[in-house]
Amino acid sequence: METYIRMMYLKRVYNLSYETLVREVSDSITLRIFCRIPLNRRVPDASTLKKLTRKYGPEVVEELLTLVVQKGLEAKVIRGRKVRVDTIVVRSPIKHPTDVRLLADGVRVVTRLVKRLQEVGGGAQTRFRDRTRSLKKVVRAVGYALRGKLKDARGALQELTLRALEITRKVVSQAERILEEKRCEVSACGGRQRPEGSSCGRSCTRP
Repeated sequence: METYIRMMYLKRVYNLSYETLVREVSDSITLRIFCRIPLNRRVPDASTLKKLTRKYGPEVVEELLTLVVQKGLEAKVIRGRKVRVDTIVVRSPIKHPTDVRLLADGVRVVTRLVKRLQEVGGGAQTRFRDRTRSLKKVVRAVGYALRGKLKDARGALQELTLRALEITRKVVSQAERILEEKRCEVSACGGRQRPEGSSCGRSCTRP
């Protein structure tokens, strides 16, 4: 029983299988000494350890090992620096994004940044159209097609993807013009006033 408890302790601490435990103890003099197994004595087989576990019950063995660990901690023989946790893997409800959804996310971020820029007076000369609602409709249509509710789902997905790409290009183009206008105000037109309706550069005049 003493040998069995010591071997099960090693199994628990190092997270070993029965077969690996027997092999490690057989090849290590230190572990043999710890398990009270002389060199001229054979290490118990994995099948023997399994039978003893079934005989005494996993709950009893677990309780014995817990007591051994507690005694070791109280005697400061071992240090409780690590915690081993056995958890159950639960599938996370995460859906891989589609190309259209990625485009929609990008458009939403760009639109938000452009609005913030215009709130502080940047890009006032360029009109920016919020197209997030149009892209949301495309995303919903893609979900409808992916659920197999359209006869020609593949053709519909290609058409919707092209539509989303077209909207995204328009948003990016407008955002680039607004950004360029803001750069002009900050750098090339610093300290000068532009005539209303002018873009930048040479049209800037001093007040």
